[in-house]
Amino acid sequence: SAFAASGDGNFVALISSCDLAGEGTSGEEALFLLDIDGETFTHIATTGENCSIAAPTIDSSGRRVVFESDCDLTGANADGGSKLFVFDLPSGSIDQLTGAVHS
Repeated sequence: SAFAASGDGNFVALISSCDLAGEGTSGEEALFLLDIDGETFTHIATTGENCSIAAPTIDSSGRRVVFESDCDLTGANADGGSKLFVFDLPSGSIDQLTGAVHS
């Protein structure tokens, strides 16, 4: 499993096929954010049958996680190519950073 820690060590972003957040990820790989101080897991994204998540990195505050995925997490990756995404902890949102589909 891939993982990354924040600069202060209070947050860890990790990929696991275990249901760490208790949300029923059904054994598929998922990206989670562990808050060491709060002892909580936040589910960020789950892979599908034909896509993956890789290479999580986390900013020094633990508020943002950047990762690579070929999943269509925002509705802007219909071609299934590998793109960069960012998860923002305060808002709970995921934004696609690269290769957006423009109409």
